[in-house]
Amino acid sequence: MLAVGSVSNDFGTEGVREHCHFLDSRQQADIFQQDLFHLYIEAQSQPNERALNIGIVGAGATGVELAAELIETTKNFYRYGLKKIDPKQVKITLIEASDRILPALTEKTAAHSAKQLKKMGIEILTQHKVQKVDESNVYFSNGSVLHSDITVWAAGVKAPKVLESFHDFKRDKINRLMVYATLQTYSDPNVFAFGDCANCQLDARQPPLGPRAQVASQQATFLVDAMAARLSGSPQPMFTFNEKGSLVSLSHNQAVGELLGDVSVQGFIAKTMYVSLYRLHQANIHGYTQAGMLTMKDFLTRRVRPKIKLY
Repeated sequence: MLAVGSVSNDFGTEGVREHCHFLDSRQQADIFQQDLFHLYIEAQSQPNERALNIGIVGAGATGVELAAELIETTKNFYRYGLKKIDPKQVKITLIEASDRILPALTEKTAAHSAKQLKKMGIEILTQHKVQKVDESNVYFSNGSVLHSDITVWAAGVKAPKVLESFHDFKRDKINRLMVYATLQTYSDPNVFAFGDCANCQLDARQPPLGPRAQVASQQATFLVDAMAARLSGSPQPMFTFNEKGSLVSLSHNQAVGELLGDVSVQGFIAKTMYVSLYRLHQANIHGYTQAGMLTMKDFLTRRVRPKIKLY
């Protein structure tokens, strides 16, 4: 049973691997956090105020949430004493190759999100395909150039390179294993794959299921019963996906999203639902007792806990 997840897809774009940050792992996130902190410290040490430019390539949920979070981080740096870094002088640019941000959500929700991000001071560049990246610039296919002191790549995913060693298994263009609705691979019925590393198309009229947490979670639950059926000699059941919607965080008290496919939610209510899903995820991993204790700890220490991790 394979569940190896996914990694960032640079689409072979020149300079991306050498000059962009990725957020595939905790280690990569820590490196980005440290490099960002050093960038701010370096700017603080300059005799005069200087503008900082942060580029985020990919305006899906990851890119949008990161852009919004960096706005709050910039304000916290200023509160911590980095007074030469005026938050208004920090330019965060969200770059998207398609014609709008959050392509997985409806146009109405995406438009509302874009409006909120612009209110925060985030610049949005849509229909801008990245051609090349170097240590200080992002180059676009239309000939324009964006200066960027630090660039994050969040523009899509692919299955890990380890699956390339599965020579006899059918894979798609982004290296995912092709599976039937039973989640058995095309090439071997004794090998199952699910989550981001599997291409599962339940309906020929619809695209394959996307690399989303709720897809992987539902497939994992399904496979528990599927394995029991297999061990008892019963026919293999077929996986069905139940769309529960999506939520995207825009700040500490704002979020947007869609529930049950077409019910739009936003603002504090959406943020409350977003946090509730996070707590439910903790409960699924640690159990409800420990998750409750973690929630209580976070509540009791929120006023003394530092806003910024400095190490």
